[in-house]
Amino acid sequence: MLRGILVGLDTTEHGEVLTGLAIRWARRFGASLTGLAIADEPGIRAIEPLGPVGGRPGVNPVYYLGYENRMDEARRRADRLAAEFVARCASAGIAHEEVVDEGAPDEVIARRARSHDLVLLPQRSHFEFRAREDLPDEGLVRRVLKDTPRPIVVVPRSPAPEGPVIVAYDGSLQADRALSAFEATGLGGTGRVHIVSVADGPDEATRHAEHARHFLDLHRLAAMAHAIASSSPPAAIVLAEARRLGAGLLVMGAYGKPVLREFFLGSFTRTLLAECPIPMFLYH
Repeated sequence: MLRGILVGLDTTEHGEVLTGLAIRWARRFGASLTGLAIADEPGIRAIEPLGPVGGRPGVNPVYYLGYENRMDEARRRADRLAAEFVARCASAGIAHEEVVDEGAPDEVIARRARSHDLVLLPQRSHFEFRAREDLPDEGLVRRVLKDTPRPIVVVPRSPAPEGPVIVAYDGSLQADRALSAFEATGLGGTGRVHIVSVADGPDEATRHAEHARHFLDLHRLAAMAHAIASSSPPAAIVLAEARRLGAGLLVMGAYGKPVLREFFLGSFTRTLLAECPIPMFLYH
């Protein structure tokens, strides 16, 4: 069961959604929350030019502020995010603490995660100073998954519905690990769990779905199995099932289909990270 949840604090807008989901789960399990805000010191130091690059202070955005000024700005932003988190949790009556740290975001998150059961991260991360705003920071998620012994939940900007859980299960080792980690959290305790297995043939799809359903049944979690035989991209099928069922959480292994050996380079995971409108429970 969940007892401690680490919440990675991002922008104010995204932080409201992250904290809202964390509060909902904290109430359900009696868990405590830790809000983590990070000043990416290595990222800021790495891109600082050696001198001014032109412009006028306060007028031209390319004016060189200098390392210390940028760090002060990053610290103030982190303090503000932490204060917003504290106010939200206090108003909800949830046990909480805030942490403001400095360092490489993936290393800070991995270190802090060891004393928690679950990590909530924003889908489009701005932890890293160099992150692009128009793309999800897949690299950060990849590194956190690689170095963190806890599952993470990647949360989109829109509030998540309180719908059933979908488990995308393909019979791979990674899918089995994710299924086991999901069961251990207690997040399937509502009894509304759907297993979606996509394969080229109906026999393979059914075999995988039944394996997952039997595992959950051993732990007294009733689940409906959906075996789908199709050669279409599995990500599109999983997303369609999530919409059809009004799902509130998607559970999956970190690799996607077993034939995709390169960590996080498969189109299945990449597509879901970019397009999934609900939180994704991931485990390596």
